[in-house]
Amino acid sequence: MKRDSANNLVTASYDFDFYLQAHEGLQGHVRPTHYIVIYDESNLSADEVQQGTHTASYLYARATKAVSLVPLAYYADLACERARCYLDGFLNSEPPVLGASAGKGKGKGKATATDAADEREAAKKRVYDAAIQVWGNGVHANLKETMFYI
Repeated sequence: MKRDSANNLVTASYDFDFYLQAHEGLQGHVRPTHYIVIYDESNLSADEVQQGTHTASYLYARATKAVSLVPLAYYADLACERARCYLDGFLNSEPPVLGASAGKGKGKGKATATDAADEREAAKKRVYDAAIQVWGNGVHANLKETMFYI
């Protein structure tokens, strides 16, 4: 892969990585974002990848200027945050206390590793069953082929 001399001085010699500062500093100083290309099945040149990344940084719908990171990363973060909100009630419910009667008698009432594993599996099943009860078979049929606003 041919890379220009500035990239060869700042980035790793054998990796396909680059720094990009697409945004201007609105307040204070700015730091460039370090991008690493893991796999390039399109065989793009370094200039093409950098220019495409720079151009994409202007496509974030919530900003009128370039953003510091590729908008896909921002959208993925928003989707994960939205999913976390939906799943919060299921995943953060109070788990039952294991070994509540521990200490009464010799070895009686103590939770073993098998008991803990069984309880974890039972908790997973309770979360799954609660989600099925609330959501049924997923989203409504009218929403299945539509865009979800983030």
